[in-house]
Amino acid sequence: MTILVGILCTNGVVIASDGMASMNLGTTPFVGHSNLKTHVIDNKVIIACAGDDNLMTQFVHFFRSNYLEYSKKHELQQSSSIFTLMHELSSQFAQDIINAIKQYPDELTNNLLQQINNNGFDFNAIVGAPFNGKHYIFQYDTFLRPHMLRENGIWHIILGSGHLVGNPSIHLVKKILNIKAQPEIDRGQILAYWTISHAIEVSSGGIGGEITTAVLQKINGQYSASIENKVSEHKSFIEDMYNYIGKYGNSIDENSSIQEIPKL
Repeated sequence: MTILVGILCTNGVVIASDGMASMNLGTTPFVGHSNLKTHVIDNKVIIACAGDDNLMTQFVHFFRSNYLEYSKKHELQQSSSIFTLMHELSSQFAQDIINAIKQYPDELTNNLLQQINNNGFDFNAIVGAPFNGKHYIFQYDTFLRPHMLRENGIWHIILGSGHLVGNPSIHLVKKILNIKAQPEIDRGQILAYWTISHAIEVSSGGIGGEITTAVLQKINGQYSASIENKVSEHKSFIEDMYNYIGKYGNSIDENSSIQEIPKL
């Protein structure tokens, strides 16, 4: 199981994931090994993947090998767009996978191609990237079709098999933090981390491990992507908020005052 969170912030992008690789035997999740699911490419692009491990590895490698060349080509074309760039990248990746499958024996090839035609690839992803001075997030569905998040629409996304606990978790955390619109990066980071942390707490297993959070933001006028290292700060803030909520709950019975809400 996997949980991925992508947040389109006003001043950048936040993408996060859990860190556990697992498998199911029937309906029972079995914990596997730790697994890095969020990657930074060329200090410009963030990719978080869910699904088949082999496809995840190939997808990240494909972007690492081709993104700079493709993006430079599209940024030079005035009629091009970030959507065209992301669509061309995923289409070429999908074609490469299909070409590789066609090298198998005919019966196996036909079976695999039929599965892809019916259900897509056993894989999806969230990608954050800059283009012509702006930042964007794309969701890739199992057919590797790109879907762009928008400022005036849905600005966050939950992917992976953990989305069933992730979606209610992010809405709960948004209410606690009083986030009613696109946040800035600082609040986006705690929103992403807390969402995954809460999802891990309430899940029946299969998601867990170290949470990885990556940020795309402008530094000295240029976009830069990096894995952020604020785990201890996030944990401390979440603990403070839970303590605050607990004191508020106690005050209902005790009629006592509560302390000021913790600050981010």
